[in-house]
Amino acid sequence: ETTLIGFAGAPWTVACYMVEGRGSRDFGTVKHWAFTDPEGFDRLIRLLEQATIAHLCAQIAAGAEVVALTVNRR
Repeated sequence: ETTLIGFAGAPWTVACYMVEGRGSRDFGTVKHWAFTDPEGFDRLIRLLEQATIAHLCAQIAAGAEVVALTVNRR
């Protein structure tokens, strides 16, 4: 018997790759946006939160026994 593990990118991590378009050493573009337009950035994070919840719930409904978030630590 094997445990099925689901995963999703954390909202911050997904936002970093969406805004930067690829990996980055410091994710400076997304950090700049977060600091200069916190309301606009917050709208993106809230949208990504809801999408992440729906995605993980769908994985659980499909049989995942454990789910995890991948996190960008930069």
